[in-house]
Amino acid sequence: MAWLTETFLENPAPVYAVLAAAEVVVAIVWGRRRTRRWALGLLAAPALAAAAALTAHLVETDRERIDRAVREIAAGAEAGDFAPAGRYLADRCRMPLPGDRPVGKDALLAAGREAVRKYGVRAVAPSGVETAVEGAAATSTLTTRVTAGSGRTLTLSWRLTWAETADGWRIVEVELTDPAWVLDLLF
Repeated sequence: MAWLTETFLENPAPVYAVLAAAEVVVAIVWGRRRTRRWALGLLAAPALAAAAALTAHLVETDRERIDRAVREIAAGAEAGDFAPAGRYLADRCRMPLPGDRPVGKDALLAAGREAVRKYGVRAVAPSGVETAVEGAAATSTLTTRVTAGSGRTLTLSWRLTWAETADGWRIVEVELTDPAWVLDLLF
């Protein structure tokens, strides 16, 4: 089922290629027979392609919802607004730290606010977001490029573990995978 979602809703290019090939075949047959039936057949592939494009545009998949959430969190952090992060972090969210001392949602939000204040963060740009959804669980890996007020940039790599709840997708674990030394500055 996942391949159907990916093919039709997230990356319909293969569907377009198959429809284009079918259109070429129908055009060749129509060119030889010149019947009204085959002429009407020429309308099928463009109509199906339009339906596929419209569906892909209008339906938001779980992966797209999570990617949108990541962008919202980054935009909020850039503006010094941690309300989007607070909405997407589950109350049970944890971030494992060295020494087996995890921190929770409130400490994560406080650390983010303090970092933005202390370093004058001007930009937070997520990139390379890769999300794998398996049922009601998902994992995202991404990189953020953070620009401080001084102009210095820092590239951070993250792994976010998501769970689907009655309120939508929520982050249940945050892991800073690189560079780990940043944790010493925040916690």
